Amino acid sequence: MFQDKLDRKSNNIINRVFLKCQELIGIRRNKQVAFYKGTQWFSITDAFARYIVDQRHWVENTFRYTYCCDEVFVQTLLMRSPYSNNRYWLSMDNDSHAIMRLIDWNRGAPYTFRMLDFDEINDSDMLFCRKFDPNVDDTIIHQIQERYS
Repeated sequence: MFQDKLDRKSNNIINRVFLKCQELIGIRRNKQVAFYKGTQWFSITDAFARYIVDQRHWVENTFRYTYCCDEVFVQTLLMRSPYSNNRYWLSMDNDSHAIMRLIDWNRGAPYTFRMLDFDEINDSDMLFCRKFDPNVDDTIIHQIQERYS
């Protein structure tokens, strides 16, 4: 826990130093864009997917030299688009209900669900679940297939 806080603090200091160095040599970040972030696991409509592809040049120019842009560019595009109000979950709070996926980051990175988690999965109101591994426990996979097919 202490090491995590120390690592985050060190990373924040290093990031600020690099940003200051970039400013000193003339690199200017886009301050007109409001950036949004979220998970890289999500579902989108065909229309919004086509909108993203149409915005390819803006995405490339805006996010070319960024860190973790896969967790920022889709959300930023969405919030700037005509599709913004079509979101299932209107808050940009990174709640798992926004993506309707059961992902357990507390027990793993992410946790691999097992048969002993079957009731937790069934009791969840999520549409999807991540992750399963047949090498860890294939019984849970077969059980879910049997129940929902």
